[in-house]
Amino acid sequence: MAKITEATLKNQLKSGNLSPFYLIYGDEDYLIRLYADRIISVADGPFADFNISKFPEATDLTEAVNALCQMPAMGEKRVAAVYNPDTAKLSQKSLDLLEKYLSDPSPTSVLVIYFIGKGIGNSSASKKLTSLATKSGSLLKLDRLSRGNLIKILCKGAANRGCSMSSGVASLLLDYCGDDLNTLNRELEKLRAYAGNRQITDGDIKLLCPKSITEDAFDMVRFINSGDLNGALTVLGRLFAARQDPQAIFGALVYSYINLFRIISAKKSRISLDETAKRFNMKSAYPLTKSRRDAESLGEDKIKQSLLTLDLCDKSLKSSAADSRLLLEETLVKLYGISTGKVSQKSGGTV
Repeated sequence: MAKITEATLKNQLKSGNLSPFYLIYGDEDYLIRLYADRIISVADGPFADFNISKFPEATDLTEAVNALCQMPAMGEKRVAAVYNPDTAKLSQKSLDLLEKYLSDPSPTSVLVIYFIGKGIGNSSASKKLTSLATKSGSLLKLDRLSRGNLIKILCKGAANRGCSMSSGVASLLLDYCGDDLNTLNRELEKLRAYAGNRQITDGDIKLLCPKSITEDAFDMVRFINSGDLNGALTVLGRLFAARQDPQAIFGALVYSYINLFRIISAKKSRISLDETAKRFNMKSAYPLTKSRRDAESLGEDKIKQSLLTLDLCDKSLKSSAADSRLLLEETLVKLYGISTGKVSQKSGGTV
């Protein structure tokens, strides 16, 4: 028993040769829930209510261990599922009880402890659970998927649904909807229902899938840096028409300019964009790669001036009773002025 991969878990589920204890955590919430549910489903059947015990946000593992010690009712397996336990409050007594159980576990019981929307933490209980899973069970850490892997998953998902999708179209879907697997699966279901058995096209995505705010912010920055202020204002107007939160719009805009600064800083330090993405815990380097041209054309001084302008907007949004749409429109105009050189670099005002 030790650290395992997705492939190993799939093989274990297929063969029925399961570990007595699974600890699953990481950054991919969709996959964590998926695999936890698959483990729990080994106890499915007419008597599932008797053979599946769930303990959400537990602060003690005693009841879960007691459930594992019971024989399954008219079935092959009993499962105890502990979801998002509070590792800061888990009692040492119950951890010792779990360790004792795992020294001679029931061959008909499986324990799965999993974390969604939160990390496993760094408490002594977290370290103990990790140690027990590595020594006496299976530890599965699901890191963020790369863009390439997401494209493969989307193409395979389309094929499994009876339609098809090219890698280019899958890439566009990521651009529109972001990299959250829950969102991508919902959008893929929508696209399949519309396309039927044919190939999903760029046009289908543009017609049916709303762009993420992050992607809209990228479009605004690109419009600004290409000298198209009206294009940027049009995107902003569409976001307000869709009743998007002004703070969310602003945050996405700031994120885009921070990425521009990261690109310039990486170039000066001779660090790759892949390494830069890792340092800032980004899911992939793609947001940096696609913004490289804008960063290089704008340059370090103008990017810094743009960030100062955004800082002033942030203070106004938080402290002013002024119309948030007007503030954001004025900010886009100022950013356009910086990009085109029509704003004083010292004052931030128009020349």
